[in-house]
Amino acid sequence: MPKVKKSNRIAERREGPTKNQQQSKAKRGQSVNRDTSETVEKSPEVDHVVGNTKPCPESGAATNAAKLGLSDDEICKAEIEAWFVGSSIVKRAFVAARDRPGGLSLGLQRLGINMWWQGKGGMIWTDMYKKIKTLLKVNEKPQYLIMHCAANDMGKTKLKELIENVKTTLGKIQLLLPDTKIIWSQLLPRRKWRYSEYVNAMNKSLKRLNSSIAAELVRKGGGYIKYPDIKSNDELLFDRDGVHLSEKGTEIFLNSICAAIEQFSKTGILVYPKPLLVLNQVYCSCGMWQGLGLRNYPSACIHFHHVDECAC
Repeated sequence: MPKVKKSNRIAERREGPTKNQQQSKAKRGQSVNRDTSETVEKSPEVDHVVGNTKPCPESGAATNAAKLGLSDDEICKAEIEAWFVGSSIVKRAFVAARDRPGGLSLGLQRLGINMWWQGKGGMIWTDMYKKIKTLLKVNEKPQYLIMHCAANDMGKTKLKELIENVKTTLGKIQLLLPDTKIIWSQLLPRRKWRYSEYVNAMNKSLKRLNSSIAAELVRKGGGYIKYPDIKSNDELLFDRDGVHLSEKGTEIFLNSICAAIEQFSKTGILVYPKPLLVLNQVYCSCGMWQGLGLRNYPSACIHFHHVDECAC
């Protein structure tokens, strides 16, 4: 290879890179620019995905949305949270709700309502306050808190003591959730009781418990869900154990809950079924009742100042 004089090499540096060197550098530049452009184009997509990873408030929302013809975004925009906390009755209702057309929120998504089910088998009333505090660690305060618990305490704890315990705990929960509507879900009658063989006597005591707690809650601005179609003498509504509901009974239970929450959200009347009392041509549908010594009036009542004047 012939030697290039030093003077010629100096001249080439001054003139700049040769044509071959320019082409090689251009190719390297194109490669770098192409990689860079791909990175720039992809980065907005990554930012978009990260910015929309907010979890949907309802598990299984995609399935429910598909069943109702709603998008996941519509489900996630729900503004009203309703918690249903209680014993195995709630747990079994949750399992049944998953297979219904309305899904876990019972079709109430159309009203912007999300249901959050928290059922625990064998739950007793002393578990309730601790359970609520635990739930508040992982979720925002709900608009509605529906409680179905204390039937497992019947026969184990004296009725008067149990009523006082429930009222005391409800007071603590109301302080914890001052802006939440607290709803008492009527404890269901049973065909068999664990701590007593006197079924009728136990069911009568259960009515007293329901009436007392419902009256206390409604008086303080809470609510009450009754299940008038579920009666202990209808064996088709109960499982073989005489405690839990059958498939038919669970359907009635879920339908009542759905109708009750819809009524609450639309009318503000927090007693279901909505009462309609007639007193001297005065109609009251507010759920505020008072026992006036009249046999036909509900025992779960609050107050009327006079026979013809509703307290609401």
